[in-house]
Amino acid sequence: MIWACFSGKQLGPILSFEQGGIGSDEYMEILYEGLIPMIDDLLAISEGVDMIQVADENTLLFMHDNAPCHKTEDIRQLLEENHIPTMS
Repeated sequence: MIWACFSGKQLGPILSFEQGGIGSDEYMEILYEGLIPMIDDLLAISEGVDMIQVADENTLLFMHDNAPCHKTEDIRQLLEENHIPTMS
């Protein structure tokens, strides 16, 4: 299985897994190791920049499919606590 993320500005990590399916706990680790650091990088203020762009609620929209591990309460809470909106 492969997990990856990207934005209009940058490619995120590509994580590969030897065995097929994953559960909510493994998906949570993926988000902590892949998605959240990428978001932190995207929102970081670059050195030597005179002006910053203020983010709003439309700046980031995370999309994942309806796999059962994506829809658990733990994952919903993780995304909510980290202010990561998801596409319906």
